[in-house]
Amino acid sequence: MRVHLSALATIACVAGLHVSAAGPSLRGVGDLEGGAYFSWAVAVSPDGTAVVGSSKSEDSGPFEAFLWTEPGGMTGLGYLCGPNTAKWSDALGVSLGGSVVVGESTSDFVQYWEGFWWSEPNGMDWLIPPPPPAWGFWSRAYDVSADGATVVGAQCFPHVSILWEALKWVWDGTQWQQESLG
Repeated sequence: MRVHLSALATIACVAGLHVSAAGPSLRGVGDLEGGAYFSWAVAVSPDGTAVVGSSKSEDSGPFEAFLWTEPGGMTGLGYLCGPNTAKWSDALGVSLGGSVVVGESTSDFVQYWEGFWWSEPNGMDWLIPPPPPAWGFWSRAYDVSADGATVVGAQCFPHVSILWEALKWVWDGTQWQQESLG
């Protein structure tokens, strides 16, 4: 019986199920207010207390990145863009407890999307501001370490090359330092 319970717990963790004495259960995290009822979760924090993804909201065009926690529920994280840009953001990774969220967003400075990091005190910001000419720069942040100090992702300059370059960004205490992995 011990093997069966262990296997069930492993399956439950992979599937995002909550396991209790009553057995496994699946819990929806809801969606952002306004817009169509639509959301999807793409990552969970290492301790299982935070979930991130995208949802429709009254403020969003297609989607807005969100952070969900048990005490706070679902919170929209906003966008890198201003009022004249098509709004879209997607959260792709989350640190321990949900203190740092990473993903991609439209902005006023790039033609497509730009990698972002978000924290409660700072809100959403660029990992690295796009270099000129900004209209030809894309980046994505795919995941973040448990302590929130290392982010992995990629960038490309589509008007120069369609090839993506794997990157890592490391927080030095004041700003993100970009390192190529290729």
